Amino acid sequence: MPLFGFVSSETRTGVLGGSVSGEATDSSHDETAIIVQEAVVDTTSQSTPEPVGPASSNYIEGSYRDDDLSGTPINDVFNGLRGNDRFEGGEGWDIARFFAIEDSFTITVSTQGLTVEDRRPDGFGTDVYSSVEELEFISPDYSERTGYVITDGLLSLDSSSIQEITELYIAYFGRAPDAQGLNYWADHFANGMPIAQIAANFSTSLEYRATFGGERSVERFVDTAYLNVLGRSSDPTGAAFWRSALESGGVSEEEFILQLLGGVSAGSPDRNYLDQKLDIGAYFSIIKGMSDPVDANAAMNLYDGSMGSIRAAISFIDEAYADATSAAGAEFIVQVVGAIDNPFSELAI
Repeated sequence: MPLFGFVSSETRTGVLGGSVSGEATDSSHDETAIIVQEAVVDTTSQSTPEPVGPASSNYIEGSYRDDDLSGTPINDVFNGLRGNDRFEGGEGWDIARFFAIEDSFTITVSTQGLTVEDRRPDGFGTDVYSSVEELEFISPDYSERTGYVITDGLLSLDSSSIQEITELYIAYFGRAPDAQGLNYWADHFANGMPIAQIAANFSTSLEYRATFGGERSVERFVDTAYLNVLGRSSDPTGAAFWRSALESGGVSEEEFILQLLGGVSAGSPDRNYLDQKLDIGAYFSIIKGMSDPVDANAAMNLYDGSMGSIRAAISFIDEAYADATSAAGAEFIVQVVGAIDNPFSELAI
């Protein structure tokens, strides 16, 4: 499997043994239909767990120095320990394992491969991977395991496809995408899921209901969608048309949002407004690789169509990134290099 992209499979399982069951959550990063599996964990043992990996896998351990580790023709589990290591997984399903929670890590994915940086001064260093299919983080007390599967999702899409998914985050939630959610849906889109089906998944999320209101009028729904997408209210004629279509059942809420997005004319003030929102969303989720939905919402709320508000949003994102990569505010960062160019590379803040 190529190391071209990133999607969270985020499963939590006990690594000390026990039965596992799970069900899909209502989410789309919390909205991303992630499967969360809770495990019965043996808490009586304090010893290091036996390696957990695919059936018939080899466990390959490095040292506290810089190592070059190569896999075998079957499944492998790598534990590089400390140092700046290089891994070649080879054939089979190969896992890179870290006995740490992921909050202190920055993942950088590109067409050249995968880099995993532990930002802690006393951490596991910076490792480079080729032909490794999964990253696995095991908590220090061994009570849970979180896995992230490497795919070719985001880097396999063109800019217009990435734009389509980003537009859904803006329309449905009024915010920038979160990095993990965007990569998740990009992977599904790249593997044939229609944008309408992705939109349908968004429309079942708790965040969607919170954004638009659970017990809402059709008028409120239309106005909220217009504000999210275009930063303005609908014109009276347009509002009356959409209210009639929605009330009669002629269009569903998902169809309305997709038609609203699809109807933004090239070269219009509305297109310019939405494109700038797209740039802010891409900067937050792809360039900076952040996933906190509160910060994603705050960044987008700073934008009002003016150049000053763009600068304010970018400054906020840069400050949030500095905090997210600090020891105190540590967050899991997932950056994708080469999916898009930095839209603000020439903007002096």
